Amino acid sequence: MNTQLNIYLIRHTKPLIATGTCYGQLDCPVSDDYEQQLAKISGCFKDKKITAIYSSPLQRCSLLAEDLAKVHLNKGATLLQSNHAQASYVQSTHKQSVIYDKRFKEINFGDWEGEKWNDIARIKIDEWNENRLYFEFPNGETPAHFHDRVLQAWSELITTNFLTQNPINILLVAHSGVICSTLSRYLELSLENVTELTVDYASISQITLKNNKLKQVFVNQKSI
Repeated sequence: MNTQLNIYLIRHTKPLIATGTCYGQLDCPVSDDYEQQLAKISGCFKDKKITAIYSSPLQRCSLLAEDLAKVHLNKGATLLQSNHAQASYVQSTHKQSVIYDKRFKEINFGDWEGEKWNDIARIKIDEWNENRLYFEFPNGETPAHFHDRVLQAWSELITTNFLTQNPINILLVAHSGVICSTLSRYLELSLENVTELTVDYASISQITLKNNKLKQVFVNQKSI
């Protein structure tokens, strides 16, 4: 099968949260200029036939995903639905909706969520810096676990959509960490160095796969 997947990784718009606050899975709302950012993102896909939209369920992603779906998502086509923490797929002829997968949430900082970075004990920050992959955030997760769950969800997304018709244009609305973890797979970038990537609010990165092999990748394109 000669299948090409064009997957657009969209980082959520700017959240409404105080500068210097630690947030990963903290479910913060979007900033007041959301509508302007939405319009710019949406305009990037006006000439593209979008076949599926995936998203983190956190509201700063889900709001954007739902608004993009109203404009761009095909109606009456095959629907792929996710169920709870894992992405389980079923075919349907009903109206398409956004596919949510908890594994596309940002990293879980645990007890640090909502705290000011400057208020977190320096010794804990140093422990994290010395063990970037396996430091476990208090009542949270390790970066290694985060990376593994993201790539598991990503692999399922790829496998499922290679079974459908060609060509395929997919939107994934997610977080900086999720996008960086996904891009690292194709940029031959180690997880320790993934923070070297810049993924701005409301930016669009693109991964194009043909017959499950990388054709091209673009990082941090502006939605203008």
